[in-house]
Amino acid sequence: MCGICGIWDPKAQTSNEQLAKLTKRMNDSLLHRGPDGGKVWTDAQAGVALGHRRLAIIDLSEAGVQPMTSHDGRYTISYNGEIYNTSELRSELSNLGVKFRGNSDTEVLVNGISVWGLKPTLKRLNGIFAFAIWDRCARELSLVRDHMGIKPLYWSRQNNVLMFASEIRAFEKLPDFERTLDIEAISNFLQFNYFSSPETIYHNVKALEPGCYMVFSSNGTVRPDRYWSLSQIVMMQHDKRSMLIDPVEAVDTLDTLLKEAVGRQMVSDVPLGAFLSGGIDSSCVTALMQEQSLKPIRTFSIGFDNHKFDEAPAARSIAQHLGTDHTELYVSEQEVIDVVPSLADLFDQPQADTSQLPTYLLCKLARQHVTVALSGDGGDEMYFGYSRFLKANKARSLLGNTPLSCRRVLASTTNHYATPNMPPPRGRLSRAHWQIARMMHFAQAEVDDVYMHFQSSWIDPSELIEGTQTNSARWTDSKLVSSDFNERMMYHDSSNYLIDDVLVKVDRASMAASMEVRVPYLDPSIVQHAWGLPFSLKYRDGMTKWCLREVLHRRVPKALVDQPKRGFGAPMDKWLRGPLRDWGESLLSETALKNTNLLNSSFVRKLWTDMQQKQFSTPGYIWSVLMLQAWLLRS
Repeated sequence: MCGICGIWDPKAQTSNEQLAKLTKRMNDSLLHRGPDGGKVWTDAQAGVALGHRRLAIIDLSEAGVQPMTSHDGRYTISYNGEIYNTSELRSELSNLGVKFRGNSDTEVLVNGISVWGLKPTLKRLNGIFAFAIWDRCARELSLVRDHMGIKPLYWSRQNNVLMFASEIRAFEKLPDFERTLDIEAISNFLQFNYFSSPETIYHNVKALEPGCYMVFSSNGTVRPDRYWSLSQIVMMQHDKRSMLIDPVEAVDTLDTLLKEAVGRQMVSDVPLGAFLSGGIDSSCVTALMQEQSLKPIRTFSIGFDNHKFDEAPAARSIAQHLGTDHTELYVSEQEVIDVVPSLADLFDQPQADTSQLPTYLLCKLARQHVTVALSGDGGDEMYFGYSRFLKANKARSLLGNTPLSCRRVLASTTNHYATPNMPPPRGRLSRAHWQIARMMHFAQAEVDDVYMHFQSSWIDPSELIEGTQTNSARWTDSKLVSSDFNERMMYHDSSNYLIDDVLVKVDRASMAASMEVRVPYLDPSIVQHAWGLPFSLKYRDGMTKWCLREVLHRRVPKALVDQPKRGFGAPMDKWLRGPLRDWGESLLSETALKNTNLLNSSFVRKLWTDMQQKQFSTPGYIWSVLMLQAWLLRS
């Protein structure tokens, strides 16, 4: 796993020396992504410079150093990722006469493109990747991102100059970089707690979308294309979902596919382990890893003194049953105080998933022992694992069975008690009234829009930033994919929340600790199988993730894993009223809000005061505001 960056000035207006100097600045800003080496390659005549930071995982020798040129000299690549089917591709290329210098997947990738072409090679890949490749003959630079967007890639064009990087911070190292904020994107961030691809916090910086590549030509044309599409996979598998599938056969197939995916992702020339929370997803990955290992695998979990968030005991029980070499970390308040002020910088652009803190601390712990870890991310989205799916179903049923006229009456009678755009108040009765009031916000909207309620911190971000509005476009796309509400919820989460929240969080947290995280549930074979399963094999007998649970139950007793889902969070409300109060006050003071001059200061001040006075108890509503302010006030 690595960091990549580069510049292309097609008119060669920049001297080779200056081009190399600017690219080195970008490259140095990505040191955390690749502490094992950093190189810059230039083609002075073409005005191209590629930078690479190396975190050596496969082939630790000099033969794996990048940027790397193909055997025929035509292509040069800067690549971040791991190709899990390298050995098969290498064998094919060797039979076609390609001679390899080393054992890196980079060499297989660049030579595969040289032999087969870009798109045909992409269709053969199984892995996680983001890369830039320069075609010397066609004078084209292509940017590519993996199927599910596990690895990041951003790009920008200013004054006919193309820039790209693994993280936005690299652009900020360029002296002429234009830093115009995208207010609509920021509004959407406040609504959902993350930036949705291709949006970023900067108006002129875009995220390359998953399964896509873009070809930039010397004449200024851009050819965007897609080699893989989640929406197409979902629609193609629709016929299978309507068929009667034998439950035992479905579990057998998932068992085989998941074991193969985990096995592929265990290949490493450096120490490897697993994140273990004690939940279904991570426990299943861990069990399949241990099943294929000749010695106890390393597992890691994190705990808090607050039992509501403490997953360590459950993880410990699973580790003992499987016989792993387990390490756990209990986080003290002082460790929180030490880390939180640096989150804005660690996560590159504002990111407001409150689990970002334990994720980073877990990665930091694991990095002391391993360089690579497998995680259980992706299981909830594809196998119907979130409790909000069930809550949204109940709410949808309630609204669907309530006449519009009655909904309007309910809305008018509850809005005086709790406004729909404010955080939930404390107390069971008041929270119930708040829920009704907020649900009635959808009184004149389509019933399906109710799911936006469960995904939004702020239904109407205009109270935070004047002139902005609610964004519901992303939900519309999920309606086109399937007519089934449950499938639309899963697709919505898989194509938005998973990619732009969960995977971004894991990438930044892990790379800040200079380690690689792999996600077996997002192997293309698993994704395809998951979307071919009928809903009855995902939610069955009152159990979410039924098919996945059955795979795990073959290896771990039900009593150890069939427990209420805790979620991977942290006691933020307690910390924000305690050890983090001064930090929060420094960001949300009248002076700080005036300095950033973006948010409605009177509204934000009231929000902060109400939280300190325990008027509401959900920190997510204030966390997005804090993360935005922290980013804006970075020194």
